[in-house]
Amino acid sequence: MKKLLDFTITTKQQFYILFACLLVYGFIYTDVYLLPLQKTSETILRRDIENERLRNGRVHSYYFVYTTCRKYEIGENAYNNTALGDRIELRKSFIANAPQKLSMLVGKDVYTYEIGYMRARSGYILVPIFIAAIFFFLIFYKIVGNDQGKLNLTLSFMLITVGIFYYYFDFEFSFWG
Repeated sequence: MKKLLDFTITTKQQFYILFACLLVYGFIYTDVYLLPLQKTSETILRRDIENERLRNGRVHSYYFVYTTCRKYEIGENAYNNTALGDRIELRKSFIANAPQKLSMLVGKDVYTYEIGYMRARSGYILVPIFIAAIFFFLIFYKIVGNDQGKLNLTLSFMLITVGIFYYYFDFEFSFWG
């Protein structure tokens, strides 16, 4: 039987791909947790709730605030404490400018909420899991005898890393403009 896609990647190239994945994760951690965050102040122009019906019949709500610069996904508590015209202070990562924290002044109290992929969504769980998985895969690479399985796992790690890197930047991308 002929394969649809027939290409070979050498063992050395697979190691380079895996080390590149680890470097990307190292960049993300350095940018989020080690480098200082940049502060910007923005005004809320609009608030919005988007509901999504899940397969099991439940409804999941996403909360957004639109500022002078862009749209940010925030948690329910942060959404309930904001109003139109409020000034919010955003803390963004130093290199990638990805949103990390949102602060607001309500009365005399300052509320700070973590936003963004690495702090509020699944990034803080998934990234360490994939770092550990790649690290153990590199340690036990020579023990695994199935060359096609090693290639498939390497390419899977590469695609997952690209996806996580995309979500880390928190792009506002749409095909429709």
